[in-house]
Amino acid sequence: MEKKGIKWEKISNPLTGLEINNYVLRGNGFYVSYNPDTQRSIMGKTLDGILNFFHSIQGLKEGGGEETALVKGNNFYILKGDFRKEYERLVSKGFKACYKFYLKKKKKFWSPFSTDKWNYTQRKKNL
Repeated sequence: MEKKGIKWEKISNPLTGLEINNYVLRGNGFYVSYNPDTQRSIMGKTLDGILNFFHSIQGLKEGGGEETALVKGNNFYILKGDFRKEYERLVSKGFKACYKFYLKKKKKFWSPFSTDKWNYTQRKKNL
């Protein structure tokens, strides 16, 4: 998906150099990440598979499917689903505009892999 002035880059795993199923749209001091299939296999194992194991121990449901993440520093604001079109319109307006969009969609599409501060009870309720 590429429009005039909008470029989604396919990225590689920084540790292995292997291409992974993830695309990035860069903003000023932040980026948006899109993963069309979080269960895609990498060398016989899935990246989410490892996380899902640890989340299952905590009683959280597995991930899977499409995800779109707004990323700034070590903070990942993840929505379940494909929100590339929405973020494409907002990325040039800056992080605050993108974060405001995330907050609007969070209640319905929030992912338990997000790093924002919801307590465990809210997570279980929204899974």
